[in-house]
Amino acid sequence: MEDESDEDAERMCSVALMGVAVTGLLAMVVLGGNFIRVKDFRNPINHVYVSLFAADSVLILTVIVGQTVRFVTGTLRLPNWACQTEGGLLALAAMVSVASIAHIGRERYNIVVQQFSYDLAAHRVGIVFTWVSVACLATALGVVGGSSQHTGLSICAGDFTSRDNRVVIVAILITVSSIGGSVLLALFSYVCIAKAIFDVRYNRLQTGASRTELTASSINARNERSLKSPIKSTEIHPAVTALTIATSYFVTWATFALGILVPEVTTGTHAGGVDATIVEPVLWMLIFWHCSVWDVVLVSGLDPELRAEIRRVVARWWAGGHSDVGNDHESAQIAQPRTKDMNQASDHRRKLGNEAPDVLRTAAGSYPSV
Repeated sequence: MEDESDEDAERMCSVALMGVAVTGLLAMVVLGGNFIRVKDFRNPINHVYVSLFAADSVLILTVIVGQTVRFVTGTLRLPNWACQTEGGLLALAAMVSVASIAHIGRERYNIVVQQFSYDLAAHRVGIVFTWVSVACLATALGVVGGSSQHTGLSICAGDFTSRDNRVVIVAILITVSSIGGSVLLALFSYVCIAKAIFDVRYNRLQTGASRTELTASSINARNERSLKSPIKSTEIHPAVTALTIATSYFVTWATFALGILVPEVTTGTHAGGVDATIVEPVLWMLIFWHCSVWDVVLVSGLDPELRAEIRRVVARWWAGGHSDVGNDHESAQIAQPRTKDMNQASDHRRKLGNEAPDVLRTAAGSYPSV
């Protein structure tokens, strides 16, 4: 009975994962395509967002292929080599996503706080280095057999309960070099960004409250605060966008870490104990939803340029659909009298009989020959 309940839980997890992955694929095609079409790629930060979307696409396609293979073969478990491949690709996508958030935070920190920015070539080198280093770690995880399919899950993911020395070493490398470094860099960058934004908005509130009592000295003091401000007004919205995305990431991954990573690493047992078939699928689903659907939706929803383009496309599609219906109706109304006129002209030609050729001969004979 317990095995049957586990299989039922895995089937339900498989259906839910496929639904999330297909939704994410549609969102990535529509919203990600809109991002690529609208954005100016002379701005380095847009390349980092594309790297984030590429990592999310790897996760989406890995889930779709894995669940499709399980459905076609009629088994809930993959062979070991396929399980290690699936787990490695999912680890790669997760690590690149976290590193991309840290990269965005560092770039915003440089612009907002340090008042400088690296050129496009430097950002491209950083993106390539991230993918290569993370790919090496993900490959190492697969080689040592660091992935497994836990009870109640229909995916192969990192086995945090393993006590194999090789798996532990790779897990430490991933935690320290990739996840740990990215998280610490992101925390430092976004805390500084949040402080800078708070300072600017607090100064504006103070200025607005004392606007009626401005004197020459207070005006000079306000201007001095404005000049010393670490952030320009044009950079506030991009910084807030990056901060919102990062906050969403921190909440999601903190929940996942406290619910799965910490208990499994410290106790060596699956998260949730007897309720592992409930806790693990829910928390993994949260990660998959965030990385496959929520990333691109959040970026598109927070960016005013992307929102405006989406509204234009929807308005054009809506107007085009209604105008087509109206044009079809008008064309039908115009075609009816036109057909009637053509029928009348045809009847008139039949009545003339052979008169038309005589008229033509008379008209032709009236011109002098050349």
